[in-house]
Amino acid sequence: VAKLGGRLNKGTFTSSVKDFYLTNPIARASAVMAECSALAKSGFKQAAE
Repeated sequence: VAKLGGRLNKGTFTSSVKDFYLTNPIARASAVMAECSALAKSGFKQAAE
């Protein structure tokens, strides 16, 4: 790959992680992590209890 040459793209780097709370199989199987994910998507507008 190094021999291919070329130039780097000037575009911005974006994270490939779309949902931090569901990044592994154990978290995806967890009801608590599903709730955390839903709260994060809603902008944490629900009050903590």
